[in-house]
Amino acid sequence: MNVFIGITQHPEKLQQAIDANAGSSDSLMEVGPFLTKEAASEWKNYLTSKLGKTTEIDPDQEKDAYSLWYGFTFEA
Repeated sequence: MNVFIGITQHPEKLQQAIDANAGSSDSLMEVGPFLTKEAASEWKNYLTSKLGKTTEIDPDQEKDAYSLWYGFTFEA
């Protein structure tokens, strides 16, 4: 089992990330919203330090200065 972790401004696109990594949507955990990318990254770094081995999914390439950030994990 592998735990994937990431942050996004587009939580509606999470199913695409799950499918691309052969993950399970049943294991999806979403947190947030965070006001800044830095706050979402702090959450991600904290959880990664507690979980140990994780696979990080890069943040969205399309960023919106006015959108909130969300964190997520899922298993594959």
